[in-house]
Amino acid sequence: MATAMAQARTMITSALRVGIELDPELRGYPLRFEDYAKVLEPFDAGGVTVMVAVHTTTREPQLGPAARGYEATVYVITEQVDPGAGDDTLEQALEDTLDALDAAQLVTWERAERTVFGRDLWPCYEITATAHAQIERTAP
Repeated sequence: MATAMAQARTMITSALRVGIELDPELRGYPLRFEDYAKVLEPFDAGGVTVMVAVHTTTREPQLGPAARGYEATVYVITEQVDPGAGDDTLEQALEDTLDALDAAQLVTWERAERTVFGRDLWPCYEITATAHAQIERTAP
């Protein structure tokens, strides 16, 4: 059985998979979803990688006695370091990701910040998102 944090990560990733156009011809760039890793294997020079890492749990009593928020960082990364085309791809991927989060139920996002990822310093946006969930308690 998956932990609540793993379920929250799956909840956010699933919302992104549903909300982002999967056909690369229509989307305009190659895309992959990866489990969180500090080091990524190269993918595609014009492609985008999306990862989700859950890092904080909070109580959400306004949603119920067993409600929790699972705060995560959604990484939107491009391996293309060319400032022209790379920026266009990254910005389009950011907008696609934010649109998917906006459409998701029980997932909200707060901010997106431009940064770089990993030792290769790939251009990246870090989005702060929260999955809201009721925790089912089972007797031992």
